[in-house]
Amino acid sequence: QISSEIPGACFAADMDGDILISHAEYFAMVQENDPLFYDKFLKGKDPTPDFRSRLGSSHSIAWMWVLHPTIPTAELQPQIARIVERHTRNDNATQEVTVTSAPITLGEQAQVGAVTLKQQANKRIGLQVLAERWGLEPADFLAFGDAANDLDMFAWVGRSVCPANAQECAKVRATETSGLTNDEEFIADALERYYG
Repeated sequence: QISSEIPGACFAADMDGDILISHAEYFAMVQENDPLFYDKFLKGKDPTPDFRSRLGSSHSIAWMWVLHPTIPTAELQPQIARIVERHTRNDNATQEVTVTSAPITLGEQAQVGAVTLKQQANKRIGLQVLAERWGLEPADFLAFGDAANDLDMFAWVGRSVCPANAQECAKVRATETSGLTNDEEFIADALERYYG
C-alpha cells in the first residue's frame, strides 16, 4: 500500500527472519547518508527480486524500514502513519504497528526520509477476535500479565491477575494482585481458585 501511495519509497524488512531489500536505490541512499551502516550491514548484498510477493506471503514481519529519496523524515513519517492506520483499521488487524523515525544517521541537509514500521501484538485485540469468534463477552475472560503491555488487555477483560512482582502499573490496573510471583506459579494458583 505504501509503495502505491508514495512512489519512490524503498524498503528493507525482516520477513520470517530474513532481511530483504526492495530496490537497489535503497542501498544507494544508505551508502550516501550513512556509509558506516552501509559498510557494516549492506555492502555486498543485492535487492530481493521477489520482494513484493515475499511480503505478501510472509508469516511474520518483525520490522520494516522505509526510505524515500526526496521526502524528509518529518514529512514521510506522518504520511506512512496515516496509511498504516487506515490499512489496519480496514483489516481489523490483531497487530498494532508503530511508525517511528528509522535508526539511520542522516546528515542535517539530507532530503532522504527514513521511517521504521514495527508490529507489536496487542493482547486486547487478540482476545476481542477470540470473543467474536467464540461468542464470548469480556466478562468471560480471565487474563494474566505483569507489565505495561498488558494494561489495554486488563481494561477490556472481566478479571485480571498479576503476580506480586509485576510492574506497579499492572498492579494498579489488574483486578487482583496475587501474593505469588511469576516464579511461584501465580497463574496455576489463580486458575485453581477461580475454576477449581
